[in-house]
Amino acid sequence: MKIIPSDTIEIVTSLTIKEVKDILDNNIQPKVKFDFSFSNKHKVFEGFLKQDSFEIQRIIRGRNSFIPQIKGKIKSNNNGSTLMVELKMNQFVIVFVIIWLGITGVSFFVSLFAVFNQGLNPIAAIGPAVMIAFAFGLMNYGYNSEKKKAIEALEKILKGKMHSAF
Repeated sequence: MKIIPSDTIEIVTSLTIKEVKDILDNNIQPKVKFDFSFSNKHKVFEGFLKQDSFEIQRIIRGRNSFIPQIKGKIKSNNNGSTLMVELKMNQFVIVFVIIWLGITGVSFFVSLFAVFNQGLNPIAAIGPAVMIAFAFGLMNYGYNSEKKKAIEALEKILKGKMHSAF
């Protein structure tokens, strides 16, 4: 199990590189910092496509800080194209989670030390342990639920299949 979730996958499609670029271009809108409109979006992803690479994330309603940031490269193969895709959380969120886990981890070990060496009530260690478990649960649930939707959306628009996961 990874501490910080991330994945690397390949999506294989029978489409040519040009067709893949055209489809991605038609399904990616530029990133918008603040969008208060409630209109239905016609694009699936936001980000950018340049040459044979792209950096995107799925457009969702609401906010999920753990949504995968998708970086990919498009390569030609014998039967079409292969997309080498890397899914990671936003760097700012990773730093925040590391700081959160660091502070709660230190609190947990200090409370354990106090329990064993100073006779503190063992219930004192439950608070930091619950906060650590909550951080892992929230991070993994938020990331994995959106990862699945993003991969399915890429497979659907590109008429491809996830070939392998590393």
